[in-house]
Amino acid sequence: MNSADICHRILDLDIFVDSFQGHYLRNQTKNSDNTFILSHYHGDHYQQLPRDNKYQGPALIHCSHVTARLLIEVHKVQERFVVGHDYGSTFHHCVIKQGVIVDNIKVTFYDANHCPGACIILISSKSEGTTHLHTGDMRYHPRFQSYPLLQRAVQQRKIDLVYLDTTYCHPKHNFSPQEEAVESIASQTEELLSGNYKCINSKNTLVLLSCYSIGKEKVLYEASKRSEQLMYVSEKKWKMLECIQQKQSQGESGFQSQHQFQKEEDTSSPSLSVSPHHLHQQKYQHRDQQHTNILDRCTRDPTLSDLHVISMGLAGEMFPFFRPNFQKIANYVEELSCKESAEEIPSLKEKQRYCREYDKVVAFIPTGWANASNWNKKNAISTKKVQLSSSASLHVEVRLISYSEHSAFSELVSFVEYLKPRKIIPTVFSDQKHYRQIENRFRSMVDSTRVKQAFFRSMIKTDTTETLLAPGVHLTDDKDCHNRNDKSDSIMNAYDNGEDKSNEEIEIVEANNPPLANNKIYLKHDEEINDDKINTIVTMGFDKKRAEVLLEKCHGNVQLCIGKLLSEGVGEDENHYQKKETRTSSSHSNAVKKRKAKSSTGMISDYFAHKKK
Repeated sequence: MNSADICHRILDLDIFVDSFQGHYLRNQTKNSDNTFILSHYHGDHYQQLPRDNKYQGPALIHCSHVTARLLIEVHKVQERFVVGHDYGSTFHHCVIKQGVIVDNIKVTFYDANHCPGACIILISSKSEGTTHLHTGDMRYHPRFQSYPLLQRAVQQRKIDLVYLDTTYCHPKHNFSPQEEAVESIASQTEELLSGNYKCINSKNTLVLLSCYSIGKEKVLYEASKRSEQLMYVSEKKWKMLECIQQKQSQGESGFQSQHQFQKEEDTSSPSLSVSPHHLHQQKYQHRDQQHTNILDRCTRDPTLSDLHVISMGLAGEMFPFFRPNFQKIANYVEELSCKESAEEIPSLKEKQRYCREYDKVVAFIPTGWANASNWNKKNAISTKKVQLSSSASLHVEVRLISYSEHSAFSELVSFVEYLKPRKIIPTVFSDQKHYRQIENRFRSMVDSTRVKQAFFRSMIKTDTTETLLAPGVHLTDDKDCHNRNDKSDSIMNAYDNGEDKSNEEIEIVEANNPPLANNKIYLKHDEEINDDKINTIVTMGFDKKRAEVLLEKCHGNVQLCIGKLLSEGVGEDENHYQKKETRTSSSHSNAVKKRKAKSSTGMISDYFAHKKK
């Protein structure tokens, strides 16, 4: 997740999502009126959150019950600072300005289908009548459309901003559904382990499953069940799984009772239709909940299993391309050698338990990057004979499986088309160019009508004397625009990277600078035109090249430029626009003249860029 402020701070509502870094920790957590939300317990989201009782608040951290248990029992955050919530329940956050409550915000968590405890966050403003959605990390599934409050907001066209997990936001990322990937790994594991210990001198196979400290539990559970083997897990992983498996009722009494807040359960309105995916949803949810009993299939004794869970990265590295770690895998197998000498083990059965000798090891890496490049596809199964220190040889094999707990590109498209938001804010991007590319991929899916309406409403609040400034007069500081509480403008321009330059764990390479920090054209009056301002106007539906001309004429004043676009028609500025287009063909010139003739209707739509049919 990118560290730019726009990815973490929900407008000016004093709500901060996965914002445990830099100036947020130094300043914002000191205010008890602020609400901090942790979408799930992954390192690139809890970031620099202090461990071992060092977090001093007083701002509370809101999260799901599973995440709350991980924060308290693993991260060692004091229980008085952690508030656990049920999926589907709603709590209230009051926006307080100068001691006065100016807005009552409703916050609701829903299952994000990512890792245990992960949630998408629905944030509804009473005063604005809008709803924002922060996805954290998610794997979209059609059952999202059955979440009652989300469904209602979509039907009422209230989804405003969507902070979207764009980890795999490129058409090339179109991996298989999770169910298919889980089935593939489970069936391969069953086949590999079926021949172990058939006779005294048989050679045996060890299977390694790569996963993060939390996540991919669906894969682990199904592989263990199908192979009829317990899974060996480390002490750290065991502790994580304990937190996941604790009963929900224990979580409610342990965390929620510490804090007083109003809770509302989702109630479906009679007008809400039943999702067509309802039957499939029930089946999927049943399978999704299996990880809550996963400890029953685990052991901390490596001699009791030929199915071991290892950390992601041990079997191979994925960046910049897939490179298997054959030697690390071989070293892991050697460490599983006999605990005692063969003479001290009395029976053959005990020898087989303590001296699990393997001539083959197969490591699975379930990842969304499996098909990210032709190299990864060609090397999805890599093998090598490795010589062990005992002079024996070991057949090492690494298999990439296309499995992800983030959304594929096609799934992101489906979700955004369903939501029809006013604006998409990518939360994973490498630089400002990448940010713009992601925005453009969803431009046709956002509700452009509400984009324009929001800007028009902000124009009405503008001081009329300023909008009627003469062409030769311009503002000396374009910060004045922000001092008028122009929320639409602040949304488009809220790219502040803060003070922190830390190197946190992220899923893709993070940008050194937030978007729109560069590409400035300095004018003779010390005003500037940058990509931020131009994109603001283009987002409203105006023609980009015409916007550039008028914005320069308005000395970088965005609102003055919009005012001219709405009030002056084409006239003189259209002639100037045509002069700059000296390379255009005669046919294009005729098209411009036709647009002039159409503009005489006086309709606002005359001034917007026409979409191709």
